[in-house]
Amino acid sequence: MKTIIAASVLLTACTTSMSTGSNEPVMLTAAPSGSHVMLTLMNHGDAAIGYNLCTSALQRRDPNDWVEVRTDEVCTMELRTLQPGAAATFEKTLPSNLQPGTYRYVTSVEKPVGGARVIAATDSFKAG
Repeated sequence: MKTIIAASVLLTACTTSMSTGSNEPVMLTAAPSGSHVMLTLMNHGDAAIGYNLCTSALQRRDPNDWVEVRTDEVCTMELRTLQPGAAATFEKTLPSNLQPGTYRYVTSVEKPVGGARVIAATDSFKAG
């Protein structure tokens, strides 16, 4: 089921588990390979979640925090549904002018009923 929405979402990379707070754990992983990163979102919960991996945000680690990196990607703002036990993948292209550093992707997932939103982040990885 696809629903067009207007929402802002962040980028992600590597592996971090996060829970929506109601027994719906999600895991976002990133597999960097040259100038591309394959993102995989897994729904280990017992309810469907909404997602759009295209709108995942790339972040660079600075000394104090994670800072979003502009990528100039164009994405449709649709909300897709990921059923319990299912996984979805999406390939991201890293910007060609990426500075050397530590990066991750973050993405937003939500419960289609009730709208609870959670941010999932990948483990960090070196790029640039």
